Amino acid sequence: MYLPTIIALLSYLTFAATTPSKRQSCAAEQKIAACKQEIATIRSHNFEDANKIPLTLLASRTFIITYGNLPVLPAELGFQLPPVNVGVTDSTVCLELVGLATVLDAGVPEGSDSYIVNSNGTVTSDFIQTDRLVLQAVHVREIHEFDESTCRISKILGYVNGSLLGREAGFGIPPLDL
Repeated sequence: MYLPTIIALLSYLTFAATTPSKRQSCAAEQKIAACKQEIATIRSHNFEDANKIPLTLLASRTFIITYGNLPVLPAELGFQLPPVNVGVTDSTVCLELVGLATVLDAGVPEGSDSYIVNSNGTVTSDFIQTDRLVLQAVHVREIHEFDESTCRISKILGYVNGSLLGREAGFGIPPLDL
């Protein structure tokens, strides 16, 4: 009595599980535009800009901070702090971007940002971030992973290099005296 129904249900589930889903391709230009919107938010300290960043619901943002050229920490030691999680949902990522940018008085000088779409679909963005309250200038590299079906950022892994770039980077930022 129930056997035909169970067989029909199993065959349907088997067919549905083996049928490839149609995936939308996420263009490189869309990915780069998403990363540029994040930089626009750091520059503006504005929730309106943050809300324009295409993030998945469970987007995360984590940073690894290294200090290599500080006098108390020789480069050979490769000192690194534990990873710092600065957002575990789309809302907390936006809140962190605006909040930290405001508290640190952060900025990204025009022309210091560059973007590369990698062969695995991630986007690497490199930029100089000025934090007038902490360090005068640091190099930041972020690797953005995307949900290819929605073209939204799902994960941001950032590396903050404690090298003080200052005048050497050509942005006229005086070096920090330690």
